[in-house]
Amino acid sequence: MPTSVVQLGDLRPGDIYEDCAYHPCLCTRVIDEGDMAIEGISLVDGSYPRGCGIPGCGVRKLTLAEAMRWKFQGPADAELDEDHRWWGNRTPKTQLESELLEVYSRDPNCAIIKPPGRSYPGCVIQGDSLAILCRMAKSIAESVQRGSTVDDDFRSDIQALTNSLIDLLLHYQQVLGSHGIDLPYVRPFSESDLVDLLPDTEGQ
Repeated sequence: MPTSVVQLGDLRPGDIYEDCAYHPCLCTRVIDEGDMAIEGISLVDGSYPRGCGIPGCGVRKLTLAEAMRWKFQGPADAELDEDHRWWGNRTPKTQLESELLEVYSRDPNCAIIKPPGRSYPGCVIQGDSLAILCRMAKSIAESVQRGSTVDDDFRSDIQALTNSLIDLLLHYQQVLGSHGIDLPYVRPFSESDLVDLLPDTEGQ
């Protein structure tokens, strides 16, 4: 049976796990930078990075046999609707539209593209990365609801969310600058805008 991953020591690079979309994934990275998270490669479609928070995403460690079962037959203990299944005979979907896009950066976490009809390029954030940002925002909102706005966990969430968004903008600005494209806003962001809200523990 799959084993729940509740702390970083439960999973290491090279292990196989089930992510929050039920994909069997090969773990490539374990992150312990305030928020515990893992990244991996989907064994279903090769998508990367498949990022999940621990323990928030309900990640489970799989054996190789379980991973093969998940890949070809779907998860053994979960029912997924047809739109989210990758196995078996699926009803053909409506024909997708194809358009030419201007691609300025293929960064796996934040591709910069410009679709037809738009004046400026935009950022394409992977769904798993967007989910992590949303979970951080939700955690902040829940802390406010509880009145827990003075502890280090609250500050850590605000710092992580703020700096993650600024990092995306810094990447966006760098890409547009390298192509000689003006920004769609007046004041550019810089690394000086990154925040440090946690107390300095060095020497303690």
